[in-house]
Amino acid sequence: MTAELSESTEKERPLTRKSTVDNGRRILNVDNSDDSEDEEEVEDDDDDDIPIAQDPVKTAFDEILQIIKSGKLKLGKREERKKFFDKYSRYIEKLVDENKNLLHVLAYWDGATNSSTKSLISKLTAKYPEEYSRLLVSRDYTGSESNPLYAAISRKDAKLVAYMCENKDKSPTVQDALVDALGMQCSERSENCLTAAIRHKLPVDIILNLIEKTTEDALKAQDSKGFTPLHYAVEYERCTHSQFEIIRRLIECGDSALDKLGNKPDYFSVYGYHESTREKYISSKKSGKITGERLAEWTPPTKETVLSQPKISKEYDGPKQMAPLPNERRTREDLAFKWRGTNLTTEPNGKPFQMQNSLLQTNQIPNVTVSADLKVSSTLPAHISNTEVSRESSKMRSGKLEEQAVTEESAEKIREMLHLHYLRTRSPETAASRLYGKSTKARHICFDYLGAPLKIDPEEFIESFEHVKLDTVLQYVAFPNVRVHPAPDYPYALDKSTGDGNGRCDMMFFFQWLKDKGVKRILKVIVDDSNTPAHSDEAIEKALQGFDVEILDWRKVDLCPETIWTASRKLREVHLQWSGNNAVLRGWSESEGLRRLEDLTKVHLHVKQDLESHSRMQKKIGSFCDRLNSSTSSAEQQRTFSLPVEQPVPHSIQPRIIQVKRSDEDGQNRRLLTMSFAASEMKQEHVLQPHRWLNCMDEFKDVFQNVWSWTMKQKLQQQEALKQPVEIALIDDGVDVLQSRLRGKISDGKSFDYGDKGANRIRSHWISERGHGTVMAKNIVRICPMAKIYVIKLETHFDHKEQKARIGARSAAEAIDAAVDRKVQIISMSWTIKQPDSNSEEKEKFDSAVHRAVKAGILLFCSAADKGLHQDNDYPAASNPTKMFKIGAAKPNGNVWDWVPNIRHLDFIIPGYEVAENASLDDDSSQNFQPQTGSSVATALGAGLAALVICCVQLASIHTQMSRQKGHPDAPSSLTLDDLRHVKNHENMKAALRTIGTSPDSDNKFIEVWRLFDKAAKDMAGKDKEQQLEVIVTLAYKFRAY
Repeated sequence: MTAELSESTEKERPLTRKSTVDNGRRILNVDNSDDSEDEEEVEDDDDDDIPIAQDPVKTAFDEILQIIKSGKLKLGKREERKKFFDKYSRYIEKLVDENKNLLHVLAYWDGATNSSTKSLISKLTAKYPEEYSRLLVSRDYTGSESNPLYAAISRKDAKLVAYMCENKDKSPTVQDALVDALGMQCSERSENCLTAAIRHKLPVDIILNLIEKTTEDALKAQDSKGFTPLHYAVEYERCTHSQFEIIRRLIECGDSALDKLGNKPDYFSVYGYHESTREKYISSKKSGKITGERLAEWTPPTKETVLSQPKISKEYDGPKQMAPLPNERRTREDLAFKWRGTNLTTEPNGKPFQMQNSLLQTNQIPNVTVSADLKVSSTLPAHISNTEVSRESSKMRSGKLEEQAVTEESAEKIREMLHLHYLRTRSPETAASRLYGKSTKARHICFDYLGAPLKIDPEEFIESFEHVKLDTVLQYVAFPNVRVHPAPDYPYALDKSTGDGNGRCDMMFFFQWLKDKGVKRILKVIVDDSNTPAHSDEAIEKALQGFDVEILDWRKVDLCPETIWTASRKLREVHLQWSGNNAVLRGWSESEGLRRLEDLTKVHLHVKQDLESHSRMQKKIGSFCDRLNSSTSSAEQQRTFSLPVEQPVPHSIQPRIIQVKRSDEDGQNRRLLTMSFAASEMKQEHVLQPHRWLNCMDEFKDVFQNVWSWTMKQKLQQQEALKQPVEIALIDDGVDVLQSRLRGKISDGKSFDYGDKGANRIRSHWISERGHGTVMAKNIVRICPMAKIYVIKLETHFDHKEQKARIGARSAAEAIDAAVDRKVQIISMSWTIKQPDSNSEEKEKFDSAVHRAVKAGILLFCSAADKGLHQDNDYPAASNPTKMFKIGAAKPNGNVWDWVPNIRHLDFIIPGYEVAENASLDDDSSQNFQPQTGSSVATALGAGLAALVICCVQLASIHTQMSRQKGHPDAPSSLTLDDLRHVKNHENMKAALRTIGTSPDSDNKFIEVWRLFDKAAKDMAGKDKEQQLEVIVTLAYKFRAY
């Protein structure tokens, strides 16, 4: 044996140990001096030196450390191993202070890890696998309860970590122990080894090695902050070029971590945390506060952080299939199987997307072909060389790691990868919540026009959808067979001067509009083009140009393969409408047809006409499949590849197989694009009684909105908050934004109606299937046209037994929460639901959402249940009866409508019986609009009235500010910004509404608006705007009933 080991400890030079305190725990430090002549001097001069105790375990460990330090530990020969282990094997599983075993001592040791360390660990695992396995998962008592691997990571000993994780010749027992050690949660952070390695910025190759050996349970494990390893990996301060590969592998091996949220109050998703740390980093950099302190220790921004849009470079082509992901993919058995030299089993074509060995399975990146002699090795991004990684690793092991700089380019690529992955692999509901959370700056990730009018005016469309803010990448767009009339000018349509084709070009308008909205990329396109004439090939190509569509479902029969190729070369799925013509089928499957699409993996064949027998059709389709998957040219077979940054080098190359599915074999019903629901109607068989209430408010409102417009144009010094419009959250079944009376009235919207399960579609807030929400919106702006409506669409299901729509309680609670997050002033809920069961999760969530709204000072308007004199315990009113305005329907004469419950349980009754639209307004839809009856109508009018009261006080407050700017003293009737805040309080608003005047015959529930508003309208008649404003100031002062 090279190192001559004495037979007794007395013959060895005694080592000295220093008692080092680290976070309250003592760590064994071996003196680094190897000059025996200095031994006596050290003992005399250093009072803190502690002579090695006579504990034989400590003595043995000290001797082993000394041999390692000298670099003389050689265990390559049998006699060397025998001599070493004959002496020290008895101490392998012994413990020293703080429950440290031999591996702990190596991890905490201040000496340099070297080849002797590697040799020792290698031989321990080979000779004593059971004992070594127990050492690896043993916790110390240092306060952090660390296993040896976690301790080594915490001390940034990259070499020791690498030696512990080396796979060569490790038995299954050791491999299992390593998996367990990697998953153990240690320290007060409750974090595992991978999280610690990322936080401590170990070298890239070390972290990648740890990822390969970690189960998905550990990859998605959350620490004390609720963060996963992926959360820390995407911190902006870590977004270097080399970090891209770490994040890519984390997603590949542990995709489910993307669904995890951090702890309250912000509940950051992985993407949300990246955005928040980006904002914090950039802000601190600008203010000069960036230091060496870890960004993770800073208090992150709140959920209101602006989630900026990623710049789409169109390079990243990560996981592309949206499908349910299994809960556990990387089990211990999978890892052990892989370590033994066999690739993990991949799913055959057509199965749900699996991510085990690479971000894209071979059959999901068909653009990759490999020559027979190509050897595939590491999976580093193209812009990171092996030299860079090696250099970085060596610097880390020497303690002199130079951190790579974070650049906007590298951070942007990481953000783009996360952004696209969410959109490709998650449902619209999940993707939206993970990308934007509860941010008020959220953008729509889909544009679904299902249920909208099938004939539109282009200018009216642009105006009506001006409020819609779209993401730069859309998960999908869907259009029914809609026509644009009159035809828009170029570039929204083809230049007709160049040809005389009869093909349509309506879709060119919509896709150009999407570009104008800032959309750069669309993952899936659905267009119903089944009517005659269909769109021309040229129109289809120009409409889709530049969007890099990945799934194309353009429902035109016998779509030209050249058009498909020109429209997008990144297609991975195509839906084909086939007439039964075999020539078309052959054209699609030729070498210049669909086979040119290198990413294509799936074809959905929808047979439109079966002229031939079933057996013959099956034969044709079988031949089509064979041709589609036939071998390509020899030149193409020999073509090698160079992967872009975002694509991994596959571990094994398999031939591409393009799946073909007939529509009747697909297993899913395709959602119709032309379905719609009519608004509830009432047959008009008698002359309607005029509503004095409505006539009064129509007359006042017409004058008031002109004064409002004039006042808003006046310049104010400061206090711009005075000019902020009142925003009402209308929680209903959506709103048809194309209605002329609603143009410019919609501020934005959000939908919680995700349609049929598994459809991965969303029913947009700009569509109202039954027209109910549209009617409510019109009634709100009828009373207060200055208000802005934030549309929140509920999840609804049609009850065929009772022939009425049913509302999902969960979506109702989410809708109220969304309104609170939006910071609206009023919530209007013209619906009721049965009170959820006591102690149920639904009731808890609903009550919590209402409580949040009340605490935020939002005025809540809800409807009576219209069940007659039966007891009314329905929600929303029963959730918090004293803090909601419960509104019932009144007849034109001011009496309560027969179906309204006990009037004593209502706050107010407002017209809700046979309410017709104001026919004086220029709106074609009013000609076919049927009068509406119910407390839902009264609730909308009540919300509009409350908004009008706020607007009156708002104008009065602006008038005070204008007078002050002119040097005039405040008048006794002057109102201020404080008054504007006060009138939005529930009790103050109730007092203000009562001030208008109520009818004694209705138990003072019916608001007789003409008492105040008739006189105000008459007083404003014939006066200029300043004089009219004075009248409104006088009116507003009367609302100051607090």
